[in-house]
Amino acid sequence: MANFNEAIERMSTGLQQKSYVLNEIEEKTVVYYEEDHPIVGALMPGAGKVEKISIVPCGVRALGYTLQLSEENYFLIAKDEICTRIATLVCGTFY
Repeated sequence: MANFNEAIERMSTGLQQKSYVLNEIEEKTVVYYEEDHPIVGALMPGAGKVEKISIVPCGVRALGYTLQLSEENYFLIAKDEICTRIATLVCGTFY
């Protein structure tokens, strides 16, 4: 099952960029940025459950990511749910 989950993660986030090592300032910035997503998500109505937070560089430009999945599978999204998703996505702070 671990290999299956790893394959899904690789397809959604890209390959880990192990050759790129964050310095202390970059790592601290990415940690603060990524931790803001679940905090805002917890305060917003209808936000999905946080499955994973990573500060390992992956894909083409991602220095980290927060994997947050919605509680239900559905085709129609209400306006307040869209606002929750937008707020959660853009909430990262820069230090």
